[in-house]
Amino acid sequence: MFFILLILILVIILIINSKLQLKIYNLDISTVRKEKIKKNYEIYLGIIIFDKIEILKLNLKKLQTRQINMKTILDKAKMIEEKSNNKKQLAKTALIGFKDLQIKIISADINLELGTENAATTALLIGVISSIFGIILKGKKFKVSPLYQDRNILNIKLNCIIRFNLIHYIYKTILKGRDKNERKSSDRRPYAYSNE
Repeated sequence: MFFILLILILVIILIINSKLQLKIYNLDISTVRKEKIKKNYEIYLGIIIFDKIEILKLNLKKLQTRQINMKTILDKAKMIEEKSNNKKQLAKTALIGFKDLQIKIISADINLELGTENAATTALLIGVISSIFGIILKGKKFKVSPLYQDRNILNIKLNCIIRFNLIHYIYKTILKGRDKNERKSSDRRPYAYSNE
């Protein structure tokens, strides 16, 4: 009994101190090339304990990569533009979502070039993305450049290491599952329409 309790405590300590780590190296995406994603990239997902020891490492490169759909990206960008012309508000909303996920960026080197058929949309997107990157990637290397060529272009070069708190995701998953299963209570009193 004592041995089982000791193992259980050890497992709980390991889970509490575990983090998911995503490593992306040499990811080069371009919508103007025939080869949308260059093949020399590497993506690994691992579990880190005590911020140092890697106990699991999976190579995700072998998973099938979906083709980039620039039209979908532009449709979402136009929807964002229609909802708000205030880029500070958009950046604030993105930052709140980022903090809620409790993501820690260990290192980053991002080079993004973006162009749309509409120069105003391009300028708005560049401003929003730059603001978001500036807030999220504090002290990390990034460059966001506009491309004014009257066509839809997206070029991204990315190297980064990101960590997620594993216990936070387990907790959020349990909470979301519980919230879906619970019925919302009514504010009505049970005998509100009684004639007694």
